[in-house]
Amino acid sequence: MVVLSGGHGFGKRHAAIHALDAICDGRVQEFGADTMADVAVAALSEDTGYLWTGLADNVTAEAHEAELLREALRIRRSRMVIIWPGGAKWPFELRELLQIFTVAPDLSAVLRQHLQVDLEDDPPAVAAINALLADPLAIEAQTSLTGAEEAARLGVALRDVVLEGGSLPEVLQRVAAAAEQTSAWFAKLPEREDRAFALALGALDGLSFPAVVAGARRMDEVLQSAEDPEGRSFIRPIKRPARQLLGAVDASKVASVLERRYGAVPMTAVRSNREDFPRRMLYTLWQEFPYLQEIYLDWLGGLVGSNDPNVRDRAAVVTGLLAEYDFDFIRGRVLLDWAESDKPEVRRAAGVALRASALSGTLKEIVWRLLDDWASAGSSLRTLENNRRLTAAAALGDPVGGTDCRRALEIISRRLLDHMPGSDPDKRILATARAVVELFGDGGSSQSATVLEQMVHWIDRKEVGPHQVAVGALIGIVGRPPDLGDDDGSRVPPVLRAATADPGNLPRIAYLWRCAHGDRLMGQVSVRALRQLAEHVDAGGDQERTLMQLITALPATARELRTLTFEARQWTREESHAPILDRLLATLTNDGEPR
Repeated sequence: MVVLSGGHGFGKRHAAIHALDAICDGRVQEFGADTMADVAVAALSEDTGYLWTGLADNVTAEAHEAELLREALRIRRSRMVIIWPGGAKWPFELRELLQIFTVAPDLSAVLRQHLQVDLEDDPPAVAAINALLADPLAIEAQTSLTGAEEAARLGVALRDVVLEGGSLPEVLQRVAAAAEQTSAWFAKLPEREDRAFALALGALDGLSFPAVVAGARRMDEVLQSAEDPEGRSFIRPIKRPARQLLGAVDASKVASVLERRYGAVPMTAVRSNREDFPRRMLYTLWQEFPYLQEIYLDWLGGLVGSNDPNVRDRAAVVTGLLAEYDFDFIRGRVLLDWAESDKPEVRRAAGVALRASALSGTLKEIVWRLLDDWASAGSSLRTLENNRRLTAAAALGDPVGGTDCRRALEIISRRLLDHMPGSDPDKRILATARAVVELFGDGGSSQSATVLEQMVHWIDRKEVGPHQVAVGALIGIVGRPPDLGDDDGSRVPPVLRAATADPGNLPRIAYLWRCAHGDRLMGQVSVRALRQLAEHVDAGGDQERTLMQLITALPATARELRTLTFEARQWTREESHAPILDRLLATLTNDGEPR
C-alpha cells in the first residue's frame, strides 16, 4: 500500500495509474469507500491493483485501520495506491507509507507522451505532431497547463486532432475557461489582505503556516507601498484572523511533516483547497494582471534571501516557472542580478530557477548556452563576472546538471577548471567541487560511476584546477552523511552505495582517495573524511562489510598501508572513539602489525 499526497496537478493520480498498470498487468480497479473503517476487506480480490480516490478533505484514518487494510492486501498479493487529500491527517506511525509530491512534473513531457503514444515509429504522424506543437495556439496552451492530469488530457485531445483532423481552437477552449475562472475569483476577493495571501499562496502552497503568513505579510506590505506610496493606509494584522483569512482564500491548515537529515519533523502547513491552484494562480497573475508582474518579482527577490531554505527554493522554482512565459525578460530582470550577487544562497537560487527552463523543450538549449556563457572566463577579473562563474558552477550541480550529467561535466571540464591568478580561484574550485558532489548523487545510479570516471581523469591531469576539484569532490563524497535507502528506509552513506552498485566504482574510489591523501594541502582532510565515513556506518551487516572492503582497497603500497594503519591506531587511542574504529584497525593489521 502506498499513499500519495501533495499539491494539485503534481501527477499523483497519473503516477498511480501507470505504476499499478505496470505492476498488476493491467488488472486495475477504481476503489470506493468514504473512510478506512468502511472498507470491506472480504471483497478484495487477489492479484489486483486498486486506486482509491475521491476521499473528502476532512477524512481521518486510524493506524490500526490502515494496518488491517494493508495486511488484507498483502494476504491477497494485491496492491493499492491511495490519493490522500492534502488537508487530511495521515497516521504518524505509518508515515513511511506516505509519499508527498513536492515538485511539479515536466508538463510538456507529459503532454508529448500522451500525444505520441503508438505514433513514435510513424514518420508522417511525428511530423504532424511537431507541426501541431509549433502552432502558436498550442504553444500558448502549454504555458497555461496547471497539472499532469490536465497535460495528459490535452495530449490525448491533441492526438485526436492529429489522427482525425479535429479543430485545435475547440480543443483549447477548456484551458482558457479554467484560467478565466481563477481570474474572476481573484478579482472578487474582498480585502487587500486576502489578495496578498492568495498571491503568496500561489508560490508557497504546502509550506509551513508561519512561512506562508510571513510571505503574505511581506506581500501585503509590497502591495500597500505600490497602491499607497504616501502611506495613508496601513497593515491591519488584527482585522483578518487566520480562520477568516483562510476561509476567504479557500485554504486550510493541515498536519504535515518536514523531512530533515535528523528525521521527519511534524509541522502545520497551509494548502489551497482549489484544484491546481499554484499553477493557475501564477498563470492568472502573469497573463491577466500584468501590473502585478513587477511587484511579484520584487517579492520573490526578497524571498530568496530568506533564512528558510524551503522558502528560498520555492521562490526560485516559481521564478523558473514564470520564466517559461517570458524567459528573456525574467533573465534580464531577475536572474542576472541573482547570478551576480555576492551571496551564495542567492546565486544558487538562480540555478534552481533555471531548472524548469532546462526541462522545457523550447528553452533547454538556451539555458545550456547561457550557463556556458556564464561559466566562461572573461578578459577582466571583475567581481560580477566571477560571481556569474560561481553561479554557473552552482547551477551545473543538481539544479540543471542533474537533468544531463554528461553535458554538465563537459562544461565544467571546459570552462571552470582554469586557474587564473587574482581571480579568487578557491571559491570557484569549492563551488565546482560541490557541484560534482551533487552530480554524484546517492551513489546508486550509473550517473555516479560517470562522475567517478571523470574525477579520475581530472586528478591525473597536471593542471592545478582539475586536480583540486577532483580532490575536493572526493572528500565531499566520502564524508557525505548517510541518506535514505531505496527499499528498506535504512540510511546508507552514498560512497558505500556506489561501491556496491558498480564493481568498477570501488577501485575508482580507492585510487581517488590515495591521490587526495597524497595532496600536500588536503591529505589530512581526506583522513578526517574517512573517519567520518566510518562513524556514519551502522555496526554489523552489509554497510560495515562494504566499508571494510573499501578500507582494504585503499592502500596500494606498504608505505600507504603503514600510514593508514598509523592513523587508525591514533583514532583507537582516543578514550571516546567509536567501536567500529577498532574493527577498522583490525582489518588493516595482522597480530598488531600492518598486514
